[in-house]
Amino acid sequence: MELARRKEERSIGMVLLVGSSIGLLGLIGYTASLSNSGSRLLFIGLLIAVATFVSGSFVGTLFGMPKRNDAEDSKNAYTLNNSLVEISDWLTKIIVGLGLVNLKQLPAQLMSIGDFVNLSTGSRGQGVNVFVNSIVVYFGVLGIYIGYNYMRLVLSQKYKKADDAMQALREQLNTAKNELDSAKEVVQQKQKETEELKNKVQEKEEQTKSLVNVMNEPALSAEKLHQAIENNGTVKFAGPSIPSAKEITDKMLATAKLKTSQGLAANADDPQKGQWGGKPFNNHRQLTAEVDDKLIPGLFRIHLKVESTDPGADPLPDDEVVLFALHQTFGDPPVRLIKASQGIAELSLIAYGSFTVGVITDKGNTELELNLAELPDVSEYFKTH
Repeated sequence: MELARRKEERSIGMVLLVGSSIGLLGLIGYTASLSNSGSRLLFIGLLIAVATFVSGSFVGTLFGMPKRNDAEDSKNAYTLNNSLVEISDWLTKIIVGLGLVNLKQLPAQLMSIGDFVNLSTGSRGQGVNVFVNSIVVYFGVLGIYIGYNYMRLVLSQKYKKADDAMQALREQLNTAKNELDSAKEVVQQKQKETEELKNKVQEKEEQTKSLVNVMNEPALSAEKLHQAIENNGTVKFAGPSIPSAKEITDKMLATAKLKTSQGLAANADDPQKGQWGGKPFNNHRQLTAEVDDKLIPGLFRIHLKVESTDPGADPLPDDEVVLFALHQTFGDPPVRLIKASQGIAELSLIAYGSFTVGVITDKGNTELELNLAELPDVSEYFKTH
């Protein structure tokens, strides 16, 4: 396309060069033959030639101006301008309708131009009139030809190229707008999914809290224990009724409260630490623990167990109440009362991290202490939280 356009430009330029050369040759040749007013007539002739050529080029450009096709479903953005044909048809009808009378004025107008040049140059004779009329007709027709063909073959293609570029730019903008709208829809969808995920996380957190509350429910709270003792003097567990002296239970609870209070003053983060002898075994009794971190991320299931180190000679009796003293986040006081069964007292908890556990058993005569952070095979996260 570009090569063809350049070829057309060279062709039109060649016609312009040859046509101008021929016209100027006649113009210069005639004025050179005049002795008196040749130079003045040459200058005036050049002015007339330029004026008629420019006027003719302008008219030719108007005739060759392409029409823009604004139909959205049209494949061709441009159609050929048929104004010249319409004007020719219109002029033909005018000539047929009105006759040839008006054509009589055209020679008079051309002669008036010649008379004006004769008067301006001080020349006399019909030769100047012929000279001037020839310049007007020749350069006028040459200008129309050059203007029409340059517009038709060259400028119209440039216009089309520029408009095609603008059309492509509009299509790119529309595509970008569509992509932006799609991206907004994706963002809105992601925001909706994020909100749904947040709601699910909150629901899981609520479920986790409920699970912690259920798992950390005291096996037998101190209030329920006292109420049972006041009612019938015995403590009723899940198993058979076991007689228990109220004074012993009160002493164990009082000891746990005192040690917890002292521990809070000494170490607010781990109040049971150092309050129960510092050893997990004593008087043939042993406190052990297992930690499971596979429950929920950030939560740990802790299984505590108190049993005899010599079950044959000194077992933990089934009628024994074991008090577990825990971290202060497990209540006020943070204790659990568990009845031994088959020589073992067991307690399962859900916790966020490690802490020290204190134990009272054997009717208040044996104390045990275990720091869960010192257990082997536990994660560093559990130790430091």
